[in-house]
Amino acid sequence: MNSILENPWMNALFGDPEVAALFSAETSLRQMLKIEAAWTHAIAPAQVAARLEMAFMHSDVTVADLTAGMAQDGVPIPALVRHLKQSVAPADHAFVHSGLTSQDVIDTSLMMGLQALFPILEMRLNNLIAALNALSDRDGANEIMAVTRMQPALAITAADRITTWRRPLEDLLRQLPALAERCAIVQLGGPVGTRGPKMTDTMGRNFAAFLGLRDLGYAWHNDRTILAEAAAFLARMTGAIGKIGQDIAMMALNSQDALTLTGGGGSSAMPHKQNPVRAEILITLARRNAGDLAQMHHALTHEFERSGSAWMLEWLTLPAMAETCGCSLITGAKLIEQITSIGAHAVAK
Repeated sequence: MNSILENPWMNALFGDPEVAALFSAETSLRQMLKIEAAWTHAIAPAQVAARLEMAFMHSDVTVADLTAGMAQDGVPIPALVRHLKQSVAPADHAFVHSGLTSQDVIDTSLMMGLQALFPILEMRLNNLIAALNALSDRDGANEIMAVTRMQPALAITAADRITTWRRPLEDLLRQLPALAERCAIVQLGGPVGTRGPKMTDTMGRNFAAFLGLRDLGYAWHNDRTILAEAAAFLARMTGAIGKIGQDIAMMALNSQDALTLTGGGGSSAMPHKQNPVRAEILITLARRNAGDLAQMHHALTHEFERSGSAWMLEWLTLPAMAETCGCSLITGAKLIEQITSIGAHAVAK
């Protein structure tokens, strides 16, 4: 999904291995096995479900098996189901994936990935806000020049500018729990999103409870609003952090602000230079997620009951946005810690 980041030095700038692992093939396979087991607990007698769960979780199905199936079917689930049926007695085949569709499994796996993502974002947001508070405590009283429409305006304090960096992040932090709750849902609709006469509300609740999620009581196969909301949240976060990077990059150029950075940013041609590399990374990541948000909005246009093309566009886009956001948070905190001083002197009171 983020293949450019397979390049090690690109990954060093723009990657986030911890977040990338949440959406990896290995993680997705474990999630899909758990989802299939959860469904057997919703539809099969308890003893049968326990037996199938044990078989599923010890299945010898591999990422390579699903890769071959993906190339053949366009989704990995048919190959997964074939392997799961091979791991259980023929008498139990009727309970394997019975009533589910591939989208139910893949969408639920994606929501499980998001549930693992949100605590990481919360922790990193807190770290970045703490770094900004520490910077303000140290240098906040120093005078800098306000800039409006790219022209020097009036003197302000460093704390004034740092406050404008911090507030959007605090807003996002307050909004994160509600988004996490919105996304804590399973997908369950069956072949055409109607669930069908054999799929009861009780089954949906039991399925979701096994996974620690909620069942909405209906399918959202062709209503991708929640994924667009998640994408917008990620883009807002990288945008807010990118603004910090933009300001710092320009402050490093403006001697009136007397901003100094330590560490990194060497030039091969001009040894006297120290490039504001981490600030530039934040700008780049913000712009990337802004562009990818448009792709997620394109993916809102699912034709009829279920789409293939719009759905695939989400696969390419949302996990990459999550990794971009995770990298932005880490890089932002490191950049703030790189600042050795802002402002030439304290404002007289």
